[in-house]
Amino acid sequence: MIDFFDNGDAKLYEDRYQLYVNGDYIGDKTLKNMSDNLSDVDSFLKNKGFRQFKSQLEGDHYNIEASTDEAEGISDALFVYVNNR
Repeated sequence: MIDFFDNGDAKLYEDRYQLYVNGDYIGDKTLKNMSDNLSDVDSFLKNKGFRQFKSQLEGDHYNIEASTDEAEGISDALFVYVNNR
């Protein structure tokens, strides 16, 4: 059934963010329920031993700036993270 009174303000069932490391697209992080949080990405990276990065949300882009030494490892870890969730 189509709701003709829908003003477009309804929240989507899932929020989706595009992950980037140093400007390179890695994949999408989908928040599927209320307990999911975008900060889970940072926690995941810290649990993997990465410390040389900063993250920033811009619209639906979650940008991670990483040191040259850690960028490739962070990209690889996040690729696995977003494709196994």
